[in-house]
Amino acid sequence: MERPAHRRPELEGTYIVPRDLLDTIDLTSDTFTVAFEMFHRAKKRGYAFETAHIESHAREEGTSKVFNPRRIAQVFKEVVKLRWSLRHIE
Repeated sequence: MERPAHRRPELEGTYIVPRDLLDTIDLTSDTFTVAFEMFHRAKKRGYAFETAHIESHAREEGTSKVFNPRRIAQVFKEVVKLRWSLRHIE
């Protein structure tokens, strides 16, 4: 079954991108929002994306650094800033 042309690829998991993409866009995000920023800026420059399944495994030890109040506040601030900046790019 063919995907509709307007559907965006998944924005989670591992990314493999050409080096020239990273050399041509300025990423400002410092959290997981870098995925949204990279995708948006690359699409504006004409890059195409494909999604491939990569098997992942649940964390066996340690804890997530994402779920603490300071990190959540940082991500929220970055999302607002990113949303504003992406409205004003060419």
